[in-house]
Amino acid sequence: MRYLLVLSIFLSSFQLIAVDSDFSFVNYSTSEGLLHKTVICMFMDKDKFLWVGTTRGLSRFDGYGFKNYIYDKNNKLSLHGTSINAISEGVDGKIWLSSDVGLEYFDKLTETFHLIDLPGIAGTIFLKNVSIDTNGDLWAYNDSTKLLCLDKSGLRYKYKSIDLSKIIANKGKFEVYRFIVQKGVLFVASNKGIFSYNTQTKAVTFIEKREFKHCFAMQKANDSIISMTFLFEGVYLLNSKKQTGKWINKKQLKKDESPKSFSYDATIENDSTLWIATAAGLIARKNDKEKCFNSKSKLSYFDGDLVTSIYKDKDNSVWFGTIENGLYCKKNKSKNFKIATNLYKDDSKKTIANNLLVFDDNSLLYNDLQALYYCKNSSELTP
Repeated sequence: MRYLLVLSIFLSSFQLIAVDSDFSFVNYSTSEGLLHKTVICMFMDKDKFLWVGTTRGLSRFDGYGFKNYIYDKNNKLSLHGTSINAISEGVDGKIWLSSDVGLEYFDKLTETFHLIDLPGIAGTIFLKNVSIDTNGDLWAYNDSTKLLCLDKSGLRYKYKSIDLSKIIANKGKFEVYRFIVQKGVLFVASNKGIFSYNTQTKAVTFIEKREFKHCFAMQKANDSIISMTFLFEGVYLLNSKKQTGKWINKKQLKKDESPKSFSYDATIENDSTLWIATAAGLIARKNDKEKCFNSKSKLSYFDGDLVTSIYKDKDNSVWFGTIENGLYCKKNKSKNFKIATNLYKDDSKKTIANNLLVFDDNSLLYNDLQALYYCKNSSELTP
């Protein structure tokens, strides 16, 4: 979940909007039940419910309508927080929330919320990338509490705080930007470098030791590669199995047409092409050769200049969200892009597509500055 591009969604009235031909997105507004127009995060659970975190509380969408949850001072089992910063699902199906009052979970069986008692750090706001391991442990981070692991012992949850700066003998300011936990190993992007932390042995292994300014996005590009996109420096591809990495920095993008500005997101296509979303277009890099796609090059029918998000779906098609040019898709094994939506073409306030999600049931969700758009079958957008 990105935390620089906060999803400020100004939802207008409900409408059905045609896209390119007879395909449609549905725009849901507060009048149709969405709790608040300002959306911070979104998540789909294993039961196919869509959870939407807003600045006023939590909405759950079942494909037909919304059920909303807000704080009720007279009900100790109601939602405790107001602003929902992150949503994740535990191995037992509990929906975990990071909010402005700390960490809490929603029990689907009882339809109740439970705030985790964290003695001495109650009300702590954690980074938005909360990660849950396969054994059920929840990991979060805060500059004050440091790395926090939450595990269930008996009927109660217990936590332990781990100060990584002391483990790595770091002097000076130490910041964790983002992290992912996989099978007992945390892969961390920090201002001091990229490293792994083994939760069993407590060992820290630096994979790339250098100063970084900000990790804007982190995602699993495939079964072994984690892409880390640094806003100012470039993209780092970390092999989680070998614990090695490859650095694609700005200096390696030497062609005149290559963007030399901010990098926002990255993933790897099945044919090993690395796609990088930047503030001046889209970069495709394979075998140290690159192409740049933007309004100047107009290669393969792509003319977006500011690309903010990339998502690879279960069919290995790659989706690209842009500013001012809407949504594009490059289907698996296809050489060309297809415009999935050009809603409000040439209106820069209504063609932003940045928090882009494509789910396993082929439904698609994204936002612009005017609406939250939902498509039940994304395959129909690019026939």
